[in-house]
Amino acid sequence: MQAAMAELSEKRVTLEEKMITNYFQGLIEKLQSAKQALGAAGTADDSSPQTEECLVTLNALVKEVDETVNELLHKIAYNLNYLEQYYEHDFYDRLAYELRYEERLEDATRALKTILGR
Repeated sequence: MQAAMAELSEKRVTLEEKMITNYFQGLIEKLQSAKQALGAAGTADDSSPQTEECLVTLNALVKEVDETVNELLHKIAYNLNYLEQYYEHDFYDRLAYELRYEERLEDATRALKTILGR
C-alpha cells in the first residue's frame, strides 16, 4: 500500500487519489489492529474451531488486499493518464462499496478478540 501511495503522490493530485490514499491509511490502521489480535492469538492456548475460522478469514482478507493493491500498482505503471481518467474513480468505488476491506477486517478482528476474551 505504501508503494501505491508513493506512486500516487508523484502525479497530479485528484479527488479520487485523495480518497484512495485516505482509505489506505484507514486500512493500514485496521491491519495493525488485526496484527495485534493475531499476535494475541499466537500466545493464547485457544485452538478452537472459531479461532481457526477467524485466522483463516483474516489471512484470506490480507491476501485479497494484497492482490487489490498489486492491481492498482499495475495500473499506475501502465499509464497515469488512464489511471486518472478511467480507473481511480471505479477503483475507489470498489474499495468503499464492494470490497469493504476496512469493515471486513474490523469485523474479523473484533470476532477474534471476542473469542480470545480481549
